Amino acid sequence: MVLGIIISVATLTVAIAIFQGYENVLKETILGVNAHIYIFKSGEENLKEQDIVKLTDFLGEQPECNSFSELVISQAMMSREKRIKGCVIRGINWQQNIQPTNYRKHVFSGKYHLEKNNEIVLGYRLANILNAVIGDSIKISIPSVSDITPLGFKP
Repeated sequence: MVLGIIISVATLTVAIAIFQGYENVLKETILGVNAHIYIFKSGEENLKEQDIVKLTDFLGEQPECNSFSELVISQAMMSREKRIKGCVIRGINWQQNIQPTNYRKHVFSGKYHLEKNNEIVLGYRLANILNAVIGDSIKISIPSVSDITPLGFKP
């Protein structure tokens, strides 16, 4: 009976350790690629420059805030040859010393720093779907903000 209790406690300890490790990896993966918080203006308007300056000043004064950055985010369609896929584009200042995400750690091939204006860092799943490799050209289509009519978007 004592042996059964010892085995049960050992099994439970191992199971908890495995789940705790899984939880840590999951948190690191999700929070490492995404910022912990995003600040958007309500409605369809973007933050204005003066709003960004106020937020930058405020966040810079907070001791709890390790890093922050402006972000451009948009839905888009990417295509290469006859393949096409919807995606979310996130534009960050990769030259910033302390990044709010650790995306640099997830760049498996190529480089995270961009030397030309027409270069991007592409996720490996999207690259596989588009059958893209380093050096390939990819077309990006971003829908313009326009009025919606019963017939669709107004150009």
